[in-house]
Amino acid sequence: MRMQPGDPILTKTEWMAVAVALHDVSNCGCGSASDRTGVARRLVAPLQRWLGAGPALPLADPRLEAVRRFICASSTSGQVLPEETERLEQVGFNAAQIRALSLLAH
Repeated sequence: MRMQPGDPILTKTEWMAVAVALHDVSNCGCGSASDRTGVARRLVAPLQRWLGAGPALPLADPRLEAVRRFICASSTSGQVLPEETERLEQVGFNAAQIRALSLLAH
């Protein structure tokens, strides 16, 4: 099958970011420490240190982190969040790629 313009193409590394995000979702590890409020941060952080668990660390590549955040946010909220869609657009994803990622998240 030949690829057509506008087909959602992801690189191997982007697919790996999708896999990381889906793993984070299945382990309830999507949130980062910076996403929590002050009270939650103070209560959860010591427990996580004691248990040896912690929030997902951001991926080093901003493009891959945008994929991870989009998948996590879409999966946990049950909807595509405009701010995460905008983040994907800012790092260069096209509409077809974003639609494909949203389908993977649900």
